[in-house]
Amino acid sequence: MNEIKQIKLKTIAAIYILFFVTTMELLLKNNIQVTNGPHGGKLKKTETFYIEKVQSHENIYVYLLNNKCIPINNKEIKGEIRFYFRDQTTSDAPLIPFESEGFEAKMSDENYHACRITFVISGKSISAIFDNDNLIVQKNK
Repeated sequence: MNEIKQIKLKTIAAIYILFFVTTMELLLKNNIQVTNGPHGGKLKKTETFYIEKVQSHENIYVYLLNNKCIPINNKEIKGEIRFYFRDQTTSDAPLIPFESEGFEAKMSDENYHACRITFVISGKSISAIFDNDNLIVQKNK
């Protein structure tokens, strides 16, 4: 009789452990944050969209992505970028459509501290703030 109780207890414990492990795996899987977008840039989540920023030495390329990180066509979307500098000044630049999914902005000064990218889609404003990755790399050298 004791042997049957031990088997039942071991079975119940195994079921609980399996349930716990499966639950933790699902929770961790759903909380993984994507940090690189489909164009190799940095991603920021904003409501039901993602904004992706790819920076070169002269330009910034920006993409508005849906909640599955798929680029949205840039027709009828307006945007701008505001650069923030350490001396408390700012500089604005329009986002010009680039190909069918992206936007491009010229940088007047690549030593900005951060930038805020804003899109207006269907009358709704969507924005995210990004650090200047080039300054972070220079600082860590």
